This record gives sequence, C-alpha cells and structure tokens, in this order.
Amino acid sequence: MELSPGKNFTKYITRDEIDVSVREIAGRINKDYAGKKLLLICVLKGAYVFCADLLRNLHVETEVEFVRLSSYGKARSSSGTVTIVQDIASDIRDRHVLIVEEIIDSGRTLRFLYDRLKSSGPASVEIVTLL
Repeated sequence: MELSPGKNFTKYITRDEIDVSVREIAGRINKDYAGKKLLLICVLKGAYVFCADLLRNLHVETEVEFVRLSSYGKARSSSGTVTIVQDIASDIRDRHVLIVEEIIDSGRTLRFLYDRLKSSGPASVEIVTLL
C-alpha cells in the first residue's frame, strides 16, 4: 500500500534508532518521576504508537489519558484555530502530567494544550516528543 501516491520518501531514522531513543527517553522519565505517580496525556492520533512504545519502557506508576485536537479541519494546512475533538476525563489538579506528542510542527496546538492543562492546577506539566 502506498502512503502517498506520487510522493517519494527518504528514511532518515531506522526503527532501531527510534527504539534506542525511546529507551533513553523512558530512562530519563523513570529517573525524573521516581516515586511519583505520572499521568501521560497522549495526543491522538499521531502519538499513539510512540506513547505505547514509551509505556512499555516506563517503570514508574503511570496512568494514561488521550486527547485529540485539531487545527486543520479538513484542510491540509492549519487554520490557526485549535479545537478539542476529544478531551481528557481526569482531574489533573496536583498531578504530574506529561504530554506525549510525536512531532512538533508549528507548536501552536501543543502550546494550546500546555496552557489549557497548566491552568487546571497540576503539580507539573512537561512535554515529551519523539521529533
């Protein structure tokens, strides 16, 4: 199955390199959140696989929530307006929150989510991204 008909792609990062990076990132998270309960907020749909890979390598107590945002609508370029398609259900007050995203494009959507979560009174909000 062709992902994008008529487009050529060059592989820059191998699966093994990604696996090594995920293990390194998980190691830092394990160290930073040792003894703490961590709430991962996975940004759908793109970060789902990265989040699953990360979870397999985490050794801290972890809960996962999913959020889905949109700034594209049906277009191929951002409208500039971020909307929440699927929100988290958990109260994040006084919790350690880690937003899991696969790639940061303009940063607008991630900034929207970060600011929104930060205003809910968590103990901390951090971001982890694969690229």
